[in-house]
Amino acid sequence: MKTKYLYSLIASRCSNVTVIIACVFLIFASSCTKKEPQFEINNELIGTWNFIGFGNTETGTFRDVEKPQDCEDCYIFNFGSDGLFYGKTSKSYGCYYRINDVSIEFLFDAVTGTTPMDGDNGNFIRALYFVYTYQLNEQDELILFYYGEEFNYLLFNRTE
Repeated sequence: MKTKYLYSLIASRCSNVTVIIACVFLIFASSCTKKEPQFEINNELIGTWNFIGFGNTETGTFRDVEKPQDCEDCYIFNFGSDGLFYGKTSKSYGCYYRINDVSIEFLFDAVTGTTPMDGDNGNFIRALYFVYTYQLNEQDELILFYYGEEFNYLLFNRTE
């Protein structure tokens, strides 16, 4: 009889402790929320930019973009106040961008049309996938740094 009482006492206490631990865990887990970083639109970037070319910070080399001869508005892009980055390489092009401090990310859910990936057209679009930060220099030029081998930044002049 004493043994049955002891087992039931232990079982009920373990059960109570388990329930209490589970409740504390649930309360703690429900109070934790994952905070997404705040993304903003940088007013300094809003406007129209002309893509100049590809550069390398380590070697100091720079190469102008090869624009198609029959396309006067190629490689002119706009950073919109709505987070849309659009323009034209050899084909109309658009995607979203978001900024967190000096980090910039291009989101390609909104790419329009089929874009040829050959030549500088492909080099430019592939570089956008790997852009990680930007800088505005003293000449009011925009530099988009990206992870690349031969070149590692894209250079733009403001057109407005």
